[in-house]
Amino acid sequence: MIVILYNFIQDFAIINFNKKLIVASIFVITFLLLYLFMFKIYFDSKYWISHNLLHYKMGLFKNQIEIAKIKSIAKSSYPSSGVNRPALTLKGIKILYGKGKSIYLSPKNLNLFISNLIEVNPKIHLINLS
Repeated sequence: MIVILYNFIQDFAIINFNKKLIVASIFVITFLLLYLFMFKIYFDSKYWISHNLLHYKMGLFKNQIEIAKIKSIAKSSYPSSGVNRPALTLKGIKILYGKGKSIYLSPKNLNLFISNLIEVNPKIHLINLS
């Protein structure tokens, strides 16, 4: 990507740029693209329930979990290592599901989110949710 930007700036520049200015331009463009990507991730994080599935989306990444396979939900302030974490805040819940799988989520309305999951699967064990 950097080589493409370098060639683009060099070929289409109206003024004869020196190499330092070209490198600085590449850095700024790359930084802006990364910033926009992070901005999209921050404002495009969603969790929703439909057809007995818990869907989650964070930026370009999305997946779903069968609510019937959720075993427990625990309040957590930070996920342990090895936990899938499509969440941006440090306050959230850790969901254990399937065969030893876990995920850390941080929905805006935590209590409503948990009650919606319990409505679909009343067998979910709640841990430290006071």
